[in-house]
Parts: sequence; C-alpha cells; structure tokens
Amino acid sequence: MRPFAFYEPDKKTKESKVKTKRKRVIWLDIAKGIAILSVVLYHTGFLPLQKQLLPIITSYMLPIFCVIGGYTYTQQNNHIIFFKKKVKSLIIPYFVVGILSYLIWFVLISISNYQIIKLNLQDQFIQFLLGKNLIFNGPLWFLATFFLAIIFFNFIFFFIKNRSIFFQVGLSFFLFIASYFINLKKIHYPYSFDLVLLMVSFFIMGNVIKNYWRRITKKYIIGSFFLLYILLSFKNGIVDVYGRLYGNPIYFWLNAVFGSLLIMYFSYFIYKRKLKINIILEYLGKRSLFILVTHWPIMQWITYVLNSTGVLELINGKPEIASFSYYLPNKYIFTLIEILLLVIYTIMPILFVVMLDKSKKCVLTSVQV
Repeated sequence: MRPFAFYEPDKKTKESKVKTKRKRVIWLDIAKGIAILSVVLYHTGFLPLQKQLLPIITSYMLPIFCVIGGYTYTQQNNHIIFFKKKVKSLIIPYFVVGILSYLIWFVLISISNYQIIKLNLQDQFIQFLLGKNLIFNGPLWFLATFFLAIIFFNFIFFFIKNRSIFFQVGLSFFLFIASYFINLKKIHYPYSFDLVLLMVSFFIMGNVIKNYWRRITKKYIIGSFFLLYILLSFKNGIVDVYGRLYGNPIYFWLNAVFGSLLIMYFSYFIYKRKLKINIILEYLGKRSLFILVTHWPIMQWITYVLNSTGVLELINGKPEIASFSYYLPNKYIFTLIEILLLVIYTIMPILFVVMLDKSKKCVLTSVQV
C-alpha cells in the first residue's frame, strides 16, 4: 500500500495493460523521516528544552504529510479505482492495527495498576469505530481523516489545477478558516471531519509549492521564510492539531506552510550532499506510516516495564492519560536518566519496525508510505 503516493513516474514505457512503475522520491522520504521522528520525539515527553523546541516542531510535524501529499499528487482519471486503493492503504490498516492495538491495550490494563487508563472497554471500542479519542493508539485518527481528505482533494483537483496561484492559496486559506470556525468549541467529531478541510487546505498548498518550487526556493526567499517561521513559532507557542489548539489561527496556518516548505527544502539540500544521515532519515520516511501507528502502544508498554522496575518512581514520574508522558519537576535540567529515557522511547519503536523488516516474511511491504 502506498497511501501518500511519494513516487515519480518511471521513464520506461510499457504496454497499456501494465501499470506504470513508480519510484520513490528520496528527498521527500527524508522529509517524511524528519517529520515522523519529530512526532515520536514529541510523544516521548522527554524532549530537552521543550518550551523552545515544541513550538517549532508542532507547527509542521503533521501538516507536512498533507503538503507532501499535495506535492506528489497526480490527477486520477478513475475515481473508483483511486477510492479502492485508498481504502486498502488507509482504512484497512486503520481497522487491522486498531483492533490489534485495542487487544494489546486490554492486556496492558489487565496486568498493570494504572488506574488512570482503566477506562470502559466498551466505550473505547465505540470510540475506535468513530475514529476519535483513541487512548489505546492515539495517532490512528490520522489515517481515517487523511483518507477523507485525499478523497476530497481528488475530486476538487480537476477544478483547481489550472487556476492561478492567488485562487489556490485563497481557496486553501478559506478551507482552513472554514475548518477553524466549524469547530470553535473544539469538539472531537467522528473521524475528525472538521480537520478534513484543514488537511485539504494543506494538500492544495503542497500542489502550489510543487508548481512554484524553483521560484520560492531561492536562498533569499527561504531565508525570509525561515526568519518568519522562527518568529511566528515563538509568538504562537505549541500547537496541537488533533486538540484543535492553534493559538493564533493565521500564525498557525502560515507556520504550517512555511515549516513544511523549510523541511522539504532542507531535505532536498542534504540529499544533494549525500550525507550519511540521509540513509536513516530515508528509511524512517519509507516506514513513517507504520512507525506512526505502532509507536504509541510500544511506548505504553515501555512505561509499564519502567514502572515495574521502579524507574518511574526514581524520577517522580506520574503517568498521564496516555500512560507514557510525565510531569517532571524541571523541564530544563535533564538528568542522565531522563536523556536515557528519551533515547529508549525514541529508539524502541524504530527497532520494532526494523525487526519486522528483517523477518522472513516482511509484513511492511503492504504499509509502505
């Protein structure tokens, strides 16, 4: 399954009955690798200098997936085939991984003493069917909402593709504002349908970036965007897309676009220089979907092990509702054990994916992004 279509057409032509092969765009995989690493680091709860780094990270870490999706999108002539493909690549994984996560979570709460996560099992399963408030695997909501967004974008693409940049940017901003006002009360609707408009807004901006890439990636323009991004990030603070916590909505929308563009540009920059880190980031990008939907349960189980061994008591850790983020007495002074926990919570989900890759029958071939 290739839900985000991060591919370029193969130059070789074949018979009409054979589908054209596509190859991955390495520098976009690198960008997705940076994005998914940012998501994991954010969810650890142990990121150093959080007050300084989280406003920067949270502005781009989810919108960039939609921006890249719009950048790599190609017009689909058969909407039915496209729909079936996205069901296979997004909805089926949502239910398969969701059910497995639910069962694993059931085992966890059965053997642990975390009163805070002993929620009603039936209510949680209903929430799973509605695609919201998934305590057993929070990031799963993204799959269902992304599915609705890509289908919507697919239907409107023919209408907007030849329009001016002013029309496309204006439509993008309008959809964002519509999403914002639809949910001023920050209600978690089924499948986050209000966030569908937000995602489509970023899909459109991804297509704009693609069409004007050469013009907007001049050094003085990128430099200006970078300064604006840093300024607006600190002015707006930490954002939470799923929680509908945007701070100043205009600052958020601008920063989501600027941040995504900057990460893409940086990825292209380091790709051209063939740095060794590219191999790691490219791998993370290729497996970003699977890392997204597995790191949350893995972190919950890490917490259980650390709690059982007395490590949490050592650092005065208090599990929050997700059971793996903590209130720490000091966010600026990080002890060796806290840094070690940051590494453990970041590395273990990645090692899990690597382990599956090394298995005799790789189960990840069907969930590549």
